[in-house]
Amino acid sequence: RTTMVGEAKKQFAKGALVGLMYHACAPTQNEFCSWDDIGGSHPVKLTNDQFKQLLTPGTALNNAWIGRLNTLAGYLQDLKNSGVVVLFRPFHEMNQCAFWWSCHTGAYSSAALYKMTHDYLSRTKGLDNLIWVWNVQDFTSLSRDADTYNPGVDYFDIAALDVYNTGLTSGNYATMQRGIVTGK
Repeated sequence: RTTMVGEAKKQFAKGALVGLMYHACAPTQNEFCSWDDIGGSHPVKLTNDQFKQLLTPGTALNNAWIGRLNTLAGYLQDLKNSGVVVLFRPFHEMNQCAFWWSCHTGAYSSAALYKMTHDYLSRTKGLDNLIWVWNVQDFTSLSRDADTYNPGVDYFDIAALDVYNTGLTSGNYATMQRGIVTGK
């Protein structure tokens, strides 16, 4: 992580735009897992009850997540101290059910996790060097997904679409442009 932060500083100083995607391991397991545990051959999943615990202050899963955010905040603060602005994309492809953070709906949702993470890093930790990127994937359900997984326009600066399935069509573009991204 220190090497990555150092490289981000170096590239930013050269005029590059720094983008960081946060591929976090599930808070039910060790912080240091492999891609196979995140979205690869055997991804870890959270049950609806575990997701509720994750979003409920004071629970073991919530405390574990806050601990991870504290660690992450230290690196992001280092970048802030160096004047580095970061395109920050946590929980990418919220509608791609391969990931532990994705496809949770209702009160204890993927969007709620994004909001909680945003509030903690931005408000509690004061990290104002982050440009927040909210992201979904181009499934045939995109029109619904863009609403279902949207954390709200106050929680992102950029709405992004990963294109793997239906493509960058005028319909997908219009979906991403509609009211959810007004002024973004």
